[in-house]
Amino acid sequence: MMRDIRGKFAVCLLASATGMTALASNEQHLISHYEFESLAGGKTPSASGGSKLSVPRGGELKGLFDSVAGQCLYFENMTQPTCINLSNNAAQSLFFWIKTPYSDQNAVFCQSQNGEWVLRNGAEKGILLEFRDGTKQKQLNVDYFMTKDKWSQIGLVFSGGKLSLYINSKLRETLKLSSFQFSPTLKLGSCGAKEIYFDEIRLYDRPLPADEVDELYQSERYAIAVPQYSRFVLQSYMSRALFTQGIYARPYQEDIFRMIDNIRPRIMMAAVGMWGYEDRLDETYLNNVRRFCERINEIDPRILVGGAVFMEKVSRTVVSEITIPDYVYEAFELPIPETPRPFSFTDMVKTDNPHRDLADPNFSKLEANMWLFYAACEQIDAGVDMVHIGILTISSSRGDYYGEVARTVRLIRERGAPRSRLGKVLITHGGSMDRNGNIGASHDGNLICDFMWFAVTPKEIPDKKWNCELVPGFSHAAYGRTVRGIHPSGWETRLPIVSHLDTSPVNPKHEIGVCYHDSWDPWGLQEIRWFSNALNKEERNAWLRYMTYRIPEIDPVATAMLPAALVRPGEETSYYANTPSQANGFEGFDQEETIKTLFNEVEFGYNREPVLVPEIDPNKEYPVRTANPDPVVALYAETFENSPDGDDLHGQNPNGNLPGTWMSKGSIDTTGNHAVLSDTDESPSIATLPFSPEPGRIYTLSAAINNNSTNPDDSVWVGFGNTDENTFFSTSGAVVRICRSAQNNYYNVDTESGTLPGLATGAGTLRMVLDTTSNIWTLATYWNYFDRVSFDSFVSPPDISQVGFGFSDGSGTDSLAVSGATVDNFILSTTTPVPSLTLYGETFNGSPINADLGGRNPDGLLPGAWSSSESINTTGTNAVFTGIGKKLPSYATLEFSPEPGNIYTLTADLNNDSTNPGDSVLLGFRNADADTVFSASGTAARICRSASGGYDVVTETLASGRLNGLATGLGTMKLVLNTTEARWTLAVYWNGILLGKDTFQSIPDIRYAGFGFLDDAETGTPNRSGSTVDNFRLTVENEAQFASAIVVTEAPITPSEER
Repeated sequence: MMRDIRGKFAVCLLASATGMTALASNEQHLISHYEFESLAGGKTPSASGGSKLSVPRGGELKGLFDSVAGQCLYFENMTQPTCINLSNNAAQSLFFWIKTPYSDQNAVFCQSQNGEWVLRNGAEKGILLEFRDGTKQKQLNVDYFMTKDKWSQIGLVFSGGKLSLYINSKLRETLKLSSFQFSPTLKLGSCGAKEIYFDEIRLYDRPLPADEVDELYQSERYAIAVPQYSRFVLQSYMSRALFTQGIYARPYQEDIFRMIDNIRPRIMMAAVGMWGYEDRLDETYLNNVRRFCERINEIDPRILVGGAVFMEKVSRTVVSEITIPDYVYEAFELPIPETPRPFSFTDMVKTDNPHRDLADPNFSKLEANMWLFYAACEQIDAGVDMVHIGILTISSSRGDYYGEVARTVRLIRERGAPRSRLGKVLITHGGSMDRNGNIGASHDGNLICDFMWFAVTPKEIPDKKWNCELVPGFSHAAYGRTVRGIHPSGWETRLPIVSHLDTSPVNPKHEIGVCYHDSWDPWGLQEIRWFSNALNKEERNAWLRYMTYRIPEIDPVATAMLPAALVRPGEETSYYANTPSQANGFEGFDQEETIKTLFNEVEFGYNREPVLVPEIDPNKEYPVRTANPDPVVALYAETFENSPDGDDLHGQNPNGNLPGTWMSKGSIDTTGNHAVLSDTDESPSIATLPFSPEPGRIYTLSAAINNNSTNPDDSVWVGFGNTDENTFFSTSGAVVRICRSAQNNYYNVDTESGTLPGLATGAGTLRMVLDTTSNIWTLATYWNYFDRVSFDSFVSPPDISQVGFGFSDGSGTDSLAVSGATVDNFILSTTTPVPSLTLYGETFNGSPINADLGGRNPDGLLPGAWSSSESINTTGTNAVFTGIGKKLPSYATLEFSPEPGNIYTLTADLNNDSTNPGDSVLLGFRNADADTVFSASGTAARICRSASGGYDVVTETLASGRLNGLATGLGTMKLVLNTTEARWTLAVYWNGILLGKDTFQSIPDIRYAGFGFLDDAETGTPNRSGSTVDNFRLTVENEAQFASAIVVTEAPITPSEER
C-alpha cells in the first residue's frame, strides 16, 4: 500500500508560492516514487505507478535513524543490483538518495540495462559518469566525493540532447549526447557494494528545470515539518546552525539581516529570548519578536528562528507582574480561579531570599513548570519555531525533576504545534555532567528534547601559548557522553548536540594567558573571548574550519554551531561575525564569508583536507588587534559615571574628541551614573553641546532614556538643534521623544514625521542616524535598535549647531509635571563610508547650458560617453527634460557590463516635478542603448506621479514592491547590483528606504546604465518638461554592504587598532 506523501512535503509550507507550485507540478509528472514503506510481496516496494522495482536477496528496510524519510532500502553486501523495470520510454529525470560508510569504495551506483551509461564511485576520482556513444566512450569527473555515512542526492536529467548530472541540487556537469534513455531497465547498485543505502527514488516523464530540482532537494533534505522526521533531516539543520544570542535586540540590525541573507543558516539559535531579568515578557517584547521573525521569514522561510526561556534563573520582578492566562490552567488541567492572579515567585523557586530578585527555579514545583510553559508558549505565538529551555541537570540538591519537565515539554509541543508556522515546535536544552558522567535529559528512556547545546570545550596545549585542541573525554566536554534514549521523532540515539563557543563567566581567580589544564577557561578566558581576542582573523577562520570537521569526527551525533552574535563578558562590545563595514561600526570580526563557505562545503561538497589543529602564534600580545580601516570616532561620550552626585550638569565636560562643555538648565543634575530631571519648576529643561555636522560623514546619536512620568504628554527628548539651552530645539524637525500617551497607560515614540505607539515602558534607547554623504541629507530614527520610527530627507542641509537632550511637556515649552526622568549613555559618534571606485560620476556642474547631453564625457574610471535623446539637456548644474515632441523615448545611457564577484551601486538625485499622472523619472540598468525602451530587462526603478496625487516609487517587478503616497517627487534613488553569488540580486532604495530585493534566476543581460523620462506606458515621454537628474554615480566594491549605513555603538569608541 502506498504511503500518503503529504507528510514528506509538509516543508513546502515554508517555501515560496513558486516553489510550492513547482513541487505540485513535479508530482503530476511523477512516473514512479519508491519510498520503501514495505517490501510488498517479499521483495517489491510500493511505487506510485509506471514501473516495478525488484529488490535482490539481502535487501532490508531501515527506519528514521538511517533514512532520509520514513524507511530506506539497505544492503550489507549486494549480490546483484536493484532493478527498476519501466513500462515505457517516457522517463526523462531520475533522482535518488544514496549513502555508504565506505565512501571511497569502487562501486556502481546507477547504470542502464546494458551498461550504455554508468554512474560509479571511485576512491581516487570520486563520482564518475561514463557513457558509450557507438564506438566512443565519454567520461565525466564531477569532482564530488561522497562523505562517510552522509546522504547525497543524485539527479540525472536528459533534455535537448544533453544529460545533466545534479548532486545535492547543484549542477555538476553536462554531457552532450545524441540519444539517452533510462528504460527499459534501470539498475541501482552493483554486486559487491558494501553497506549501501537507497531512499526516495523518483522518475519523471519530463526534464526537471534547475529551480524545481532545488525545490525537490530542499523539500526532502529539510523535511522537518512532519510528525516524525529522520536523523538525517535533523543533522541537516544542525550543520547549518548559527549561535545568534539575543540578536533580535542587538544594534546593526540592517547589517545583521544582510549577513543572514548572505549566509543562509537553517537554525538561528536563541535569536530571541528572555535573558534573566533583562527582558520582560510584555507586549513590547513580543511585538519585537514578531517583527524580527517576520523579517527573517521574508529573507528565507526555511530558517528556523530560536527562542529561549533560560530557566536557570527566574526574576521576581518579571513573574510577579504577569497574570496567569486561562490557557495555562487548562493545559495543566487546573480550575480557572474566579479572581485572576499573577505567577508566584515564592512558589516556583528553590529558596526565596526577599533581598534578591533572582533565584533558582525548582522544577518539582507546579508553579515553575507553569511559568516554563507560559514563557515558551508566548514566544511560539510571537513566531519562533523552536524554544531553548535552559540547563537541565539532575543533581542531589535539586532532585529528579525530569518527569515534571518532560510533561511540561509535551504540553508545550501540544499547544505550540497547531499555532506555529511549521505545525510543530522543536525544543532544546543545555546541560552539564551529572554524577554518573552523563550529559542530557531523559525520562523513562525517552529523550525530553530534540537536541541540546554544549560548550566546545577547547583543551589547552600547555607548551604552546594560546593554542587549543578538541579532545573527547577532556574535562566537562560532552563528546561521547550524551544520554541515550528514544528521540521525540521515534528513533533510538544518543542525544544529538550542537557545540558552541561558550559565554559563561570566567573563574575570577584565573589570569589571562595562563594554562590551567583541566579548566573551563582556555588560557584564563571564556571561550568566546579566547576566540575573539587571542586569535587574529586568519586564526579564527581556521578554528571555525577545525570545529566544523573535528566535532563530528570525535562524536557522530555532534555538530558545530558557529558564532554569529555573542556577548563577551568582560568586554564592552559583543562579538559579531559580520564583514566589517560602516554598517556595523567596523565591529564585525570578519567570519561571515568563512561561515558561509563552511556551511556550503558541508552540504554541497566534501572537505578532503585532513583535520588538523590550527597553529596559533604563541608570541602575540593580548588582545590581538590590527589596523582599523576607518574607526568609529566618539565625538561626545557621556556615560555620567562618577559624575558629581546632585550637581548641575551645566559646565561639566563629556569625554570624546570634541572639546564642548554642557550648557544646561539648573533643573538637570547628575547622580554619579546618569542625568536626572530634579526640578519641574524651571522650563524648558534642556542640555546641549556644540556640534556642526560636516558633509560626507555618517553621525549616530544615541542615549538610554527612562521616562517615568505617568502624566499625559510628559516627554524626554534627544536630537539635533540650532539654539542653546534657552530655547527648546524641536523646531528644526531633527529630534525624537518618548512621551506618555494621553489615551492610555502606554508610551509613544514621536518624531516630526513618524510615531511608534503602544510601548509598555518609557525606558529604552533612542537612536538617530544622520547621513550627510549625499546632497540630500537623511535622518533615520530608531527605538531600541530594532524599531525604525521615521526616515526624513532634507532638500537642503538643516541648520544644526547643537546636539543634546531635554525634558518637557507635550508642547515642548514647559518641563515635565513629574521629576525623576533620566538620560544615560549619551553618545555622538561618526564615521566615513568605505571608499569605493567610481566607474562613472556625473554632477553636471559646469556643463553647457541648454546643450544636448549626448556625447558628453562623465568623470570616472570608464571611458564611456553619454548616448542621449535630444530632449535631455544640461543646465550647468543638472540634466533636465526640456520638452515634449522631441526624439522618443527620452533616455540617457552609458556603456556598462557588470562582472561577477562585485557589488555595483548606482545612485542619482531625481526630481519629478510633473503634476500629470504617470509621468516618471527612471534610473537603472538595461540591455539596449538610448533608442530602446529602458525597463525591458527588469532592472530599473522610477518615481512617478500618482493618479491619486502624490508620488510613487515603482520597480519593474512585484518582488521588490513599491513605495506609495510620497509628498514630493524629489529624492535619491539607489540600486545595488550584487554579482558575488551565482544568482545575482538587485536591491532598490529610495532615500535610504529599502523597497525590496530581486533575485535573478539567470544572469541579466546588462550593457548600459542610465536614466530617463517617460510616461506611464514606458514607451513615450512625459506630458510636462522640467524634471531633472543630478549627481549620477556608478561605483564598484566587493564588500557586502547593501543598505544605507546605520552606524551604532554599544559603548564609547575612539580611534584605535582593530582586531
